[in-house]
Amino acid sequence: MTPYSPSEKAQPTASTSWTGLAADIFSFPVMCMFLLAAVIFGYSVRGITESDIWWHLRNAAYLFQDHSFPRIDTYSFSAAGSPWMNFEWLSEVPFFLGFKAMGLQGLLTVYFAVLVLIYVGVY
Repeated sequence: MTPYSPSEKAQPTASTSWTGLAADIFSFPVMCMFLLAAVIFGYSVRGITESDIWWHLRNAAYLFQDHSFPRIDTYSFSAAGSPWMNFEWLSEVPFFLGFKAMGLQGLLTVYFAVLVLIYVGVY
């Protein structure tokens, strides 16, 4: 009889399982992502620098109100009435929903979430 048979497995102790869990949670890549998210949060709460955000919100409101894409440009001064296609509608919808839910704070929350998702995906 051998002192150790392959069918017998040593049970991990409680301290080993907690240590492994803590090592997974506080690993270097996870901490780097939390640091990056904190930096993004610091810059995103200052405001959105895109000057056309209200135009995008109005386009999304039109989309929700009429359930169709606008086919002509109705907002610009120099090209009003000319054919136009809204190719940014998919990005306008989450911003509009965030704005409708929480106002400017919701807009900034969606802005922060999108930036974090982009950086997490690249990382």
